[in-house]
Amino acid sequence: MLVRARRYRGFIAIAAIVLLALYYFSTIGDWEGVRNSGVDRLKQWTGPFTTPSNDKVAEGEKPDDKDQKAGDDAPTASETGEPVPTDKPDIPSGRFGEFTMGGKGRHEAPPLLENKPVIHWSRTPEHFPVPTESLIPLPSGNPKKVPAIQYAFKKESEEAKADRQQKLDKIREAFKHTWKGYREKAWLHDELRPVSGAFRDPFCQWAATLVDTLDTLWIMGLEQDFKEAVDAINQLDFTTSPRKDIPVFETTIRYLGGLLAAYDVSGGKYDVLLKKAVELGDVLMGAFDTPNRLPIMYYYWRPTFATNPHRAGTRVVMAEIGSLSVEFTRLAQITKENRYYDAVARITNEFDTWQNSTKIPGLWPRSVDASGCRKPDVSDPLWFSQTDEEPILDTSGDTPATESTDGAADKKQTPEEQNQSTEEQRAKAAAESNKQQHRKRELAESGDGLATSEPMLSTTVESDKIDCEPQGLTSPPGATWEIFTLGGQADSTFEYLPKQYMLLGGLVPQYQHMYEMAADAANEYLIYRPMIPDDRNVLIAGSVEATDNKAVDKAKRFALTPEHTHLTCFTGGMFGIGAKIFDRKDDLGIAAKLTDGCVWAYEATETGIMPEDMTLIPCDDRASCAWNETRWGEALDPWRESREEQYRATQEARKEAAAEEAKKKPEAASTPTQDGKPAEQGQNPGNPPLENAPGNAAAGQTNPETRTVKRQLGSIENDAKVIQSQPEESQLGFLTANVEENEFPTHEEFIAKKIKEEHIPIGIPSISSKGYILRPEAIESVFIMYRITGDTTWREKGWKMFEAINKHTKAEYGYSAIGDVTTEETYQKDEMESFWTAETLKYFYLLFSTEDKIDLDKWVL
Repeated sequence: MLVRARRYRGFIAIAAIVLLALYYFSTIGDWEGVRNSGVDRLKQWTGPFTTPSNDKVAEGEKPDDKDQKAGDDAPTASETGEPVPTDKPDIPSGRFGEFTMGGKGRHEAPPLLENKPVIHWSRTPEHFPVPTESLIPLPSGNPKKVPAIQYAFKKESEEAKADRQQKLDKIREAFKHTWKGYREKAWLHDELRPVSGAFRDPFCQWAATLVDTLDTLWIMGLEQDFKEAVDAINQLDFTTSPRKDIPVFETTIRYLGGLLAAYDVSGGKYDVLLKKAVELGDVLMGAFDTPNRLPIMYYYWRPTFATNPHRAGTRVVMAEIGSLSVEFTRLAQITKENRYYDAVARITNEFDTWQNSTKIPGLWPRSVDASGCRKPDVSDPLWFSQTDEEPILDTSGDTPATESTDGAADKKQTPEEQNQSTEEQRAKAAAESNKQQHRKRELAESGDGLATSEPMLSTTVESDKIDCEPQGLTSPPGATWEIFTLGGQADSTFEYLPKQYMLLGGLVPQYQHMYEMAADAANEYLIYRPMIPDDRNVLIAGSVEATDNKAVDKAKRFALTPEHTHLTCFTGGMFGIGAKIFDRKDDLGIAAKLTDGCVWAYEATETGIMPEDMTLIPCDDRASCAWNETRWGEALDPWRESREEQYRATQEARKEAAAEEAKKKPEAASTPTQDGKPAEQGQNPGNPPLENAPGNAAAGQTNPETRTVKRQLGSIENDAKVIQSQPEESQLGFLTANVEENEFPTHEEFIAKKIKEEHIPIGIPSISSKGYILRPEAIESVFIMYRITGDTTWREKGWKMFEAINKHTKAEYGYSAIGDVTTEETYQKDEMESFWTAETLKYFYLLFSTEDKIDLDKWVL
């Protein structure tokens, strides 16, 4: 018995330790309790928050004495009696013991279980509060006179009125069809599935479509539906959600913006709208409780995270953190609470400070470091977060010698030579790349994970020992090359600058200064004229990958990607408004051409709808750019040389194989085989047929070289699924000729086949994303250009757009995103985002409303 005890004493000891550990953890409450002792270092902020210098705030402004420090007298989780979850956050551990927590804008969380306790957010004392006297106050004083935006319209004729009213009714019917489907099939859910009649909840299950659409209901005169929707708002509880994290950007623009817009447009008659806006605003304010007061963009609101200190991420989508100002400013104006304005004013100040120091002064890259913390050891590649858009290179400078094509070893390069070579290669690759874009109102579409804010929580003794050097908003660690664009992941940051200027009555000149710098830089670096048929003079906003590395030739430091994305179609309206309110007369022409560039993209496709993303051919000169079909053909067949070279090599190999076979024929005819019979033609005596012998291709046997060529070239069937993701293979995949039969398409045949099979419109070399998800950006700019110029051709263009969309996207219960705009035989994806009713249909309706409906000189849209 004693021997057995000794044999199992190790097991007994381990079991005892485990039991003691379990008991210990149970006494501290939950997993987060284990980590509380490791966060003290993060709390040690170097000093109190102070109001920025006077150039950031209008003179004479003083804090409102009624404002209270966020978190004062707030109950803790234990005081409120709310249940505390026992599950630990599902977050991967990172370097230095920190947790890097990413989020997704769209994430379908499972519904709450009936028997599971409901966890509620509650206000807790802040770790990094801003003293009341240091809050940045709303500007005071009489608003400045902002130049008029709208054209001075004259009274319309009865005939024009009847035509306009007929179109307006059709647009309203499209909305009513959509709303009926949502009301019957997806009420109080985020989104309707318009084909199947099902629903989905990609946000926080707070009825995104209902909240986001409230102002459209009012504008269209559907007051009964509006009142019903407002009553339903009472059922929403913004202090709880099945989802563990709140996407701050999406929640701000869809929910907070929706509530405030409805409150304003209805004349402030419905108190519940403001009440719910304040409730949601207070929840979101928890995301700003960081050392530098820049928010974490995916806020883990439950007590297990919210009660601990945290900081903003090192790789944040620029449009997410830069597009909160309008909603929080308006909330501050209505409630007279400066803390809401302070939250976004600090973000603006950071962008302002950094604007002239980026790789393209005036613009900001689409990914930013908002942590406010410069870590040591940043030269270590392990510290960098590698992503598709920011490949991390080996910085050691110790590259082994490589073999040259003739077999001789190349001379080992110096670190300077290596850097020069590597950077030039990256510049060349950047010029050829077609970067994937993300949409304005959904920066993390389909769970791709690109839009992550990476909030960090210091948790270990090791991390306490790491010093944090304070820094402002800057580029992410290791960002040698950065992407600059007005499109996805950047768009609304620029769009909000003139809107914020107008909302604040022109009292904060900072926004005008920032906008004008950005507009000038965008015009110089991003905007290009495409080569399209009929020499139509339009402009497009592309993207640029830039570096400030002096080792790279200056001409190669800025690589333009001549893309054309639906998201960038808002730029026409933005340039138009900026031209009017800031008296930038030349920009009005740019605005018209940018808008017409999107109209052209609608007109170019078979369905009459613009695709999500395409690539065009940039002109060398904006002033003169004649259509050149030969150049378009070269863009359609960029791998022509490679194809023809491989074909010639294949033909040469086949000729040599045929000659070798011919030499063997006389000998084979007279030489007996092992069984005494004459050898078959082409067969070596005494040996079976060689499987890979040249000349046996007709029998289904290929030699190694022929097999290699076929694998590289592929066939249309084999390569059809990789056309967009592997451009080199997709182009070569059009070589469908049977090599054995000596068939080979000419350059012209290749192009014709590609145009036919990929439905490519004239003037467009490639379309990387053929779908349409009911986006509003193009019609938004068309509407704004009509209101600015009074030119009725914008109405004509807008009506064609509506008819095309109505024809191809209408479904049984609403309107659906479609998968391919290049063919009439498209398909519906059973998806309908809230911006279809909140924006797209609203802009179509306003385009044909009387011009006093939402006058742009009185409203900020």
